Amino acid sequence: MRVLGEVEAVRLTPGAPESEEPLSPIRQKGLEAITYLALRESAVDREDLEINLFPDGVNAQKTLYNTVGSARALVGSDLFPFPSSPGERYELSDRVVTDYGLFSDLVDLADNIDDGEIARRLLTEALSLVRGEPFTGVGQHFAWVAPHRGMILAQIADAAELLAETSLLHGDWRSAEWAARRGLRAFSGDERMYRLLMRAAHAAGDSPRVQRVFRELCDVVIDPDQRVEPDLVLDPETLTLLEELTGSAQHNTRGT
Repeated sequence: MRVLGEVEAVRLTPGAPESEEPLSPIRQKGLEAITYLALRESAVDREDLEINLFPDGVNAQKTLYNTVGSARALVGSDLFPFPSSPGERYELSDRVVTDYGLFSDLVDLADNIDDGEIARRLLTEALSLVRGEPFTGVGQHFAWVAPHRGMILAQIADAAELLAETSLLHGDWRSAEWAARRGLRAFSGDERMYRLLMRAAHAAGDSPRVQRVFRELCDVVIDPDQRVEPDLVLDPETLTLLEELTGSAQHNTRGT
């Protein structure tokens, strides 16, 4: 299951990591059910599943069963087995994984390894999984997704910042720039990422690019129709950094 961007179900063939088969759900609620279960670390009971998938309630008991049937049809009963007991607890096979789960595992490995170069490679691999803002597409309508999205955004930003900072320490401004751009894929208005981009441009000896990154940030966070000065919108740390890197206190949002 992919959630680090548009939500989608994909079947990967063992031994052929480059091959993938997109899975099309009969019902979108079936895809939502699989996504919810894939992100859980333990089985859930019928009440839990119903409350999260149908927070406003269901008109008929068969609605949930039809949803579960659609979910099972999407991935197959081998990956979504029937409950082994009358308790109706739902659980996916451990062969169903999410890109977020892989991301978390890679970041955890990077956090617990002493070799800095290997840690940077692991963080790079983790951030490579980020395709866009988590849960875009149909995932935007999942009622239960808000706390998940916030937590994942924070973890992506932290990983991107760590990789960028360590890359800058090693004089690798290109990797720092790449890491910050990956963070912006998840959240386009994150000022921390723009500050890292400004520092990467400065490390590359490209002062004009520092200014371009700053104007890019202004274009993202400032409504052009409001005529608001950057000083009133942006973090003072960003403005201070611009002055430090360019020797200019001018914060013009337009220009060449």
